[in-house]
Amino acid sequence: MEKTENKRGQKLYYYLSRMNEKDIRDFHDYLQSPLLGNSPQFARMLRIIQNKVLDTGRTTIDADLFAGEFCPGQVPDEKQVKYIRIRLVQMLDKVLEFASFMDYRGDRNARDIHLLKAMYKRGWEKHFEKVFDEIEAQPPVKEDGEYLMYSLWRQLVRHEVMVDQINLTATPNLPIIADKIDDLHCYLQLKFAVIIKSEEAAYGKPLAIPEPTVILENLANSLQSIPVYLRAYFHAYCIANGITTGNFEDADTHFFQLQEMLLNISDTDQSDRLNQFHVANNYCLKRIRLGDHTFRQALTSLYDSALRSGLLSKKGLLPRGFYKNTVLNMCRIGEVEWAESFVEKWKYKIAGDKGNICYYHNKAQIHLARREFDQVIELQYNRVSLYEDPLYGLASRVYVCRALWEKGEHQWLLSVLEAMRQYMLRDKQVSKVEKSNYIKFVSYLTKMALCKLAPPDLHLAKLKKVQEEMYAKQDHLGMGWTHSALLASIGSLEG
Repeated sequence: MEKTENKRGQKLYYYLSRMNEKDIRDFHDYLQSPLLGNSPQFARMLRIIQNKVLDTGRTTIDADLFAGEFCPGQVPDEKQVKYIRIRLVQMLDKVLEFASFMDYRGDRNARDIHLLKAMYKRGWEKHFEKVFDEIEAQPPVKEDGEYLMYSLWRQLVRHEVMVDQINLTATPNLPIIADKIDDLHCYLQLKFAVIIKSEEAAYGKPLAIPEPTVILENLANSLQSIPVYLRAYFHAYCIANGITTGNFEDADTHFFQLQEMLLNISDTDQSDRLNQFHVANNYCLKRIRLGDHTFRQALTSLYDSALRSGLLSKKGLLPRGFYKNTVLNMCRIGEVEWAESFVEKWKYKIAGDKGNICYYHNKAQIHLARREFDQVIELQYNRVSLYEDPLYGLASRVYVCRALWEKGEHQWLLSVLEAMRQYMLRDKQVSKVEKSNYIKFVSYLTKMALCKLAPPDLHLAKLKKVQEEMYAKQDHLGMGWTHSALLASIGSLEG
């Protein structure tokens, strides 16, 4: 009997269902091209998948769809089913080839490198220097932290051409290559020094990776003369270092200089500016949590300018994780109106947000911040199973649990907590650290709910036992809302 699901079809559906209409059209043209995909049959199979799966709500792709293509008027036998599934594997390979090709087409730096290599291989050295100079004269494309690497690579290709033409010792671009190696080395060292410090700031544990001390000292002594991309990373490093050391006076100076650069300088690599934005964002949140609310305005200005400039969006779409974290952070610092405006403005501009479930998730966070608990339950209770991203699914369940606790629906809360526990046991995508945090949430809130279901005269004593356990294990340090809810419940009974 024909299966309705198979691993080949699941993977193929995963990729195709996340392509927009233009991508599907381009993929169809790619498959039909003799110089590219070169497979009219795959093009026909794509049309079948589009008409019978993507446009219908079906989520499975298997051999039964292609009986008309491979064996018209017949039911595929076992041998034919096996062959069709082999073709599905090959079609999946074509999807990945297409994605690689389209990314290459959009990467001028990569095209320039391959043009120079092609001129060299085809014996067109006579015009190589002219083409090389034309490429170097173009405004630089600075994306994905690759510009300096490609700049060096172009010089290396040029060097190979020169070595064929003249004596190696007379090659004039060797000093240029050496300078570009230094530039790339300094850039990568500083970039990853910022990442290391950011990890240390986030998790409180230094990574066993040596820092580029000499490079940092040299940059500090020549800050105004170094390229802007290095200066911005140097400020970002000092900010991240300030978080780990508590030296906020020095870090504040670097923060405001980096903020000025992020607001006014666009001639740098967007991926680098995004890394630096996250450092500045984390610093603002840290300062606000420590009680310096002057950074609330700095944070909103940072977000507004980054959203306006398109720094945070690709092709006009925001990543789901950023959409979620922004709302969460802004609600935590009390900027609920800003968060609500942000949620509504970007409602239809979230990458991969099918059925607007990310929107409803963030809308629930707004209601939670406003203590509108009925609306939270209404928005999330019947949607928790729709989230494919496990972190969204778990956060959604947390919202429901918090709303039920605040409403005093303890019996209902226990059933939701048990379902959440079962969900975590099944899911393999959540990291151990994240899973540990959610398990603690479920464990303590379950105990708190059971305390509330005990006889009224035992509530206070039982809740205090939960508090003692939490303090003994020092779990209260990382459980903001749960700890606050426990203290509030104890306080209401003692008062």
